[in-house]
Amino acid sequence: MILQLKKDMSIRPDLFDLTGSIDNQTVDAYLEQESRLPPELLHMWREVGGGELFETETLLSPAGSSVLGDDIVSVNTFHHRRGLSTQYIVFHVGVGGLTAYDKKEDVICQLDSERYDIIATFPSLDVWYSEVLHGEYARRYGLE
Repeated sequence: MILQLKKDMSIRPDLFDLTGSIDNQTVDAYLEQESRLPPELLHMWREVGGGELFETETLLSPAGSSVLGDDIVSVNTFHHRRGLSTQYIVFHVGVGGLTAYDKKEDVICQLDSERYDIIATFPSLDVWYSEVLHGEYARRYGLE
């Protein structure tokens, strides 16, 4: 699980509008389509779900809504049609671009949302969240 995310949620729950736990059937149904995902991502969905956090960040999930733009399938379909390689599964959209799991390299990547260039890579979801989202918002919202 993303430890820093859980800490931040306990300090400032008002900053997180997440769906809550996603049932195993929904996660498993998505895994039938996309079999290679990091266990941390699956664990996150099963614990806190997806949705909005801070003022501009969206965690995508298999239980999201295409109308609200937090559905992992429709967002990935859009970006793959625009030229993003299918080796990437986007699970976060925000001010800093896109965040995706690189199935080939088994890393988390921060991507430019227009050209899909890799901005940074991270060994885990927790490192990504801690360095990127927590790093951006901690001081502003008293999460330090």
